[in-house]
Order: sequence, then structure tokens, then C-alpha cells
Amino acid sequence: MAIVSLTHRTTRGWGWGLANGIVTLALGLLILTMSPASLLSVIGLLVGISFLFSGFDLLGFSSRFHPRVE
Repeated sequence: MAIVSLTHRTTRGWGWGLANGIVTLALGLLILTMSPASLLSVIGLLVGISFLFSGFDLLGFSSRFHPRVE
């Protein structure tokens, strides 16, 4: 997602895609390095954070298709 957002820097809301890609990569690396016992206690939190940033990314992307109200 981060690479795709970097190629679309002229599109409004591209920063949310970059943030989503970076957060998803960081959470994935965190999941890979955690022990199985501790992972079970925080997996819901990590998935929730990923969903939160994905939602911001989708809101930023969809704002491209709606005119600004001034």
C-alpha cells in the first residue's frame, strides 16, 4: 500500500495510504517477533490498530471523489 500511495502523490489523501502501509508493515514485523504466548493477548489490539488505519486510508481515498464544500 505504501508503494502504491507514493506513486499517486498527486491524488488528495495519498498520505493516509502511506501511513497505512507503514503501520501495517510495522505491526506485521511486531507479530513475527512476538512469542506465541504474548501474541494471543495482544492480537486483537494489533488487528484493531490495522483496521483503524485502513479506515482512515479509505476515508482519505474516498474524499478524492467528493467535491470540497467551502
